[in-house]
Amino acid sequence: MEQVLGHGERILLVEDEDNVRDFAKRALSEGGYEVLEATSAEEAMTIFENEERRVDLIFSDVVLPAKSGLQLVEELLSVSPELHVLLSSGYTDQKSQWSVIDEKGLAFLPKPYDIGELLRTIRETIEPT
Repeated sequence: MEQVLGHGERILLVEDEDNVRDFAKRALSEGGYEVLEATSAEEAMTIFENEERRVDLIFSDVVLPAKSGLQLVEELLSVSPELHVLLSSGYTDQKSQWSVIDEKGLAFLPKPYDIGELLRTIRETIEPT
């Protein structure tokens, strides 16, 4: 398990569902990451700018109010191309935008996920082998 723990990397967690966000924040914090949380793409952009773009990874739900997680990461990558990205969704249809995510080569974690899957996927996304 040791190899999947974080080393203080900063993760911007974007999730509009309180219980999912709380679960992910707790798992990531206990897993050795510093977590910044947002409930919408707009809030995530504000945090990203306020933190002077000092974020190692954005972990975002695909389906968010107003603007999708995919739109958000495209905007963030346009200003910080080195940013690591992990998208997540419980949808398997068009809403998940899977074909676009796959085409862009972005990491994806289907919901529901457990703590082990989350930490392993975050680690693999930050440090691809």
